[in-house]
Amino acid sequence: MSLSYDEIAESYDELYGEEQRAKYRLALALVEPQEPVLDAGCGTGMLLGLLPCYSVGLDLSPRMLEVAKKKGRGFAGDLVCGDAERMPFRDRCFRSAYSVTVVHEAPGLVRELLRVLAPGSCAVVTLLKKREEVLGELVAQAPVVHVVESGELKDLVLVLTAPAESFLRREAGVHRARQEVSAAHQGESQRGASAQEDEEEGGGPRPA
Repeated sequence: MSLSYDEIAESYDELYGEEQRAKYRLALALVEPQEPVLDAGCGTGMLLGLLPCYSVGLDLSPRMLEVAKKKGRGFAGDLVCGDAERMPFRDRCFRSAYSVTVVHEAPGLVRELLRVLAPGSCAVVTLLKKREEVLGELVAQAPVVHVVESGELKDLVLVLTAPAESFLRREAGVHRARQEVSAAHQGESQRGASAQEDEEEGGGPRPA
């Protein structure tokens, strides 16, 4: 994937600029950018050029990032070369995120966005309509999602909301409880197996 975008990096804005800018305008209208902002799959940085606050542009193509830097985009933040499905960022470090026309090539992107977004923060993800068959899989990854369709765009627009802190605490509590119950069942099973072995070896239960 990176190689093909490397090859068209210099001409990308000319080929797709008008189409992509229309998507960016809708994305910004749906979710107001909150600093720090992540653009996952930033390409030549067209969205970064519209953001007045600190932002991070992530892309797998070194050449696309070179074009972004050459055009002065991302000047209010940083450009990072990396995989949108394995982002090199810590948990809950962004307050808003955008990813335009990327997720059809990186379906694990949604889970990563929800990981790096602060609780309650929002992201806009666009999916090519011709790849709508993966929509169900994407929606299943997000606890809160709204789908917006614009007849003027080639993409469906998904608005995701990261789980609130209370939801995360509740999920963590449920996970811990399940672990404790599982450990208790395992302990009972082991004690039962040990007692059965004692009976078989001694011909019956041992006196207390």
